[in-house]
Amino acid sequence: MSELNLIPYELKAKRIKKLRNTNYISSGIIVLAILFAIVYVPKLYLNKLNSDEDNLNTKISNNSKIVLENKKLLLDIKNYNLRNNEVDALTKQTVKVTNKIENFEKYIPSTISLTGITYVKGTITIIGNSTNYNSISAFAANLQMSTEYPLAKIQNINNTGNQTDSKVKGYTFTIQINE
Repeated sequence: MSELNLIPYELKAKRIKKLRNTNYISSGIIVLAILFAIVYVPKLYLNKLNSDEDNLNTKISNNSKIVLENKKLLLDIKNYNLRNNEVDALTKQTVKVTNKIENFEKYIPSTISLTGITYVKGTITIIGNSTNYNSISAFAANLQMSTEYPLAKIQNINNTGNQTDSKVKGYTFTIQINE
């Protein structure tokens, strides 16, 4: 059986026209939404990426102070280590001469006074003065007879008794001890 269409043609045409217009409008809205998405979504994403980049640059600039401080601290540590190594090297090279110098008092005659003692590379140099010439020779002989300073030698003896500006009247001498 066939259906009977009682809807007038004018209403049917109006209805079809209305449906067509609705389809056009909805298709236009969909096309505009797609164009909007195509145009504005990348711009929004680009703005988000720029914002993230600015945030990261801010973090980097904040951390650059820390990096500079870290470099400074590392340089300070390096300098301190170099100084410590130099001090350690000097400490290892240092020769203890106090016991060698303390032993001199056993051999010094009473008329001799020491004015200087130096120790350089295994050589002890004694500078002093005396009012008695023979005391200087006795001091050197005492040192030579000892087991600690057998290589003691008188380098020079100067007479200061004839000089008017000298405070000490007598003799100045230098004794050298090689180890």
